[in-house]
Amino acid sequence: MTAFTKIEFVDLGLSVRWASCNIGASSPEDCGTYVSQLEYDNLNAESASQYKVPSREEWQELMRECTWRFTIQNGVKGELVVGPNGNSIFLPASFDDGKQGKYWSSSSNENEAYYLDFNFIGIRMNNECRTNSLCVRFVNSY
Repeated sequence: MTAFTKIEFVDLGLSVRWASCNIGASSPEDCGTYVSQLEYDNLNAESASQYKVPSREEWQELMRECTWRFTIQNGVKGELVVGPNGNSIFLPASFDDGKQGKYWSSSSNENEAYYLDFNFIGIRMNNECRTNSLCVRFVNSY
């Protein structure tokens, strides 16, 4: 399964660069392709030299080091994430009628995986069954 063609990355001033949009998306506001964590193992293998699904630690760095604001961008609800250097990415809220966003991390155990969970109240890391389908945002090294 190829859910992407060319991905642009944004330097937020962190340890990795973040993709400007989700896999399968045509714009930052597009939720893109929903995949299970089992499916994105294939995506990681296909793209290993260029980009990968972020780890729990990379999501936590994004949460800790960036400014987050739940907003509406081009008619889509989501989080505007501004890095320490002033550059930003937009994470569309893809669940519960645009009130919640769920994004996989690569960190997991046998049955569950960590994911980023946000809504208009706040952001956190949570656990989800690996077979459920969520959004994926890639990262890459400098």
